[in-house]
Amino acid sequence: MQEIKKRRIVLASILKPVDDTRMYEKLGRTVADAYDVTIVGQPTTASLRVDNISVRTLPRINRLSIKRLLASYYVLRVVMSARTDILIICSSELLPFALIVGIFSRVRIIYDVQENYAMNIRHGNAWPRVVRPFLAGAVRAAEWMSSSVIDHYLLAEKSYAQELRFIGGRFSVVENKAVRTARPFGRPWPVKMPQDMTASGIRLLFTGTLADSTGVFEAIDLAMQLHNVNTRTTLRVIGYAAKSDVRTRLKELADNHSFIRLEGIDLLVPHSKILEAIEWAHFGIISYPRNVSTWSSYPTKLYEYLGNRLPFLLINNTEWVNYCAPYSAAVTFDPENVVVHELVAEMTNRNFYTREPNDVFWDSEAPKLLQALTHVR
Repeated sequence: MQEIKKRRIVLASILKPVDDTRMYEKLGRTVADAYDVTIVGQPTTASLRVDNISVRTLPRINRLSIKRLLASYYVLRVVMSARTDILIICSSELLPFALIVGIFSRVRIIYDVQENYAMNIRHGNAWPRVVRPFLAGAVRAAEWMSSSVIDHYLLAEKSYAQELRFIGGRFSVVENKAVRTARPFGRPWPVKMPQDMTASGIRLLFTGTLADSTGVFEAIDLAMQLHNVNTRTTLRVIGYAAKSDVRTRLKELADNHSFIRLEGIDLLVPHSKILEAIEWAHFGIISYPRNVSTWSSYPTKLYEYLGNRLPFLLINNTEWVNYCAPYSAAVTFDPENVVVHELVAEMTNRNFYTREPNDVFWDSEAPKLLQALTHVR
């Protein structure tokens, strides 16, 4: 009997590594049983060995580089040479390229919307203030123009369905929940802090993108206040900082405060390193400052900490606090009014994860992704 040939899917991003958590671990591995998958992105130091997934690495690209503008041409070569049936683009700068592919080929196109990019540019500080309206307008224009060739949208946040008018009704909400580990690092529930935690020092953790907008400096400030109470407290900061001024500030802080340990910073960090750090920590920190571009979204680390039963210090975002409350997973803090001794007492004496977290794992999202692919057959 002749074997049925699998359809080919290419997932592509310009700046994300080929082992990006969402692009590779979640989207790629979910569809790998039913499709031949190729992933295009930045190089990684991780070893990737999964049947039906091949990777194509782009030349290393700086955030501000002419190579970034030329990278779409390389993606086009991969899409054509792989005889792609479905293209999933995972970054907004590939939208003009998607428009070309959609007009001149039979490739079906899915846009994985991981951020409200135009809003982030307008209200963030990644770009100089004077150019933000123009860049945000250019991104939104590209999204509207390419909507004529996008067959379906994957939305990483429920809120995008109301925020993004160009998607029409062609979308599926596929949230960025945590990949289930074999066991949550042996943490039983309820989770009780070790009796010697205060004596040996509280191990704090900040993971993910390192930027003003993600609250890394708020996390460091909080850690300093805790360190003033207990000098054995340590903070591990692990992730990638795209902006040179952020890297400089972080390195200066680490040089002046030996309890701060930096990992990655100017290099993309494999997700396995993040998981190892979650296993090491007593508490994570989620400290996004109030900003219209992030306040209604759910950080990926929130799902990861919940999924791995890591207690965490959570900034007072009402929606996030209410989401975590049933599991007794987080200690809430107000960055403008931290009462350190009360915070330490709660961290030390509370029982965490008195109820097993549910609806935080990728298991609930994988069927939604597979269903979404039926819209582009």
